[in-house]
Formats: sequence, structure tokens, C-alpha cells
Amino acid sequence: MDTPKGRRRTAEEKWQAFLEAAAKDQPTVEVLRRHGLHATDLTRIREAVRRGALVELSRTQGRPKEDPERRCLREELARVEAALKEMSIKVTLLEGKGRPAW
Repeated sequence: MDTPKGRRRTAEEKWQAFLEAAAKDQPTVEVLRRHGLHATDLTRIREAVRRGALVELSRTQGRPKEDPERRCLREELARVEAALKEMSIKVTLLEGKGRPAW
């Protein structure tokens, strides 16, 4: 998988290099050479994999945390719906008072 030096690698390419280096069935230096990486590149990839795994594993019941902006919008929607409901009740009551009692 020889790649030119300085070329950005895709996430898939980095993942593949990580897996090959972790397999231990070949020397790490061979994996680095084949992927055109330096030891520091592999260290960064390993750290990124560790952080990604920690994020995934820390999710509660497999659901990602709700975005704060989305939560704020959801709360605002609930307030608007409550106000609309209250106004609808008032309009209904006022309409009932204005009708003639025949």
C-alpha cells in the first residue's frame, strides 16, 4: 500500500495500518514502511483509535448524547406548544360566552 510521503490517508487506510501493527505477525517497522508512515504517525493513529473507542464505549445505552442546541430547541418547542394549548382553551371559553343562549 505504498503511499507518497505527505499524502493524507483516509480513515480506512489508517485503520488498516493500525490493525496490521496490532496483529504482531509482522514487524512494526515493516507495517510503517509499507504504509509510508513514521513511528509518530502510528502513535497518533493509535491515540485517535483509543479516543474514538472511549467515546463509543462511554455512550449511555448506545445512544449519543443530545446536542445542547437540539435540547434547547426541544425545550422551546414544548414551551410554545404549552402556550398554544393555553390560548386555545381561552379562545374556546371566550367564544362560549359570546354566543346567544337560545
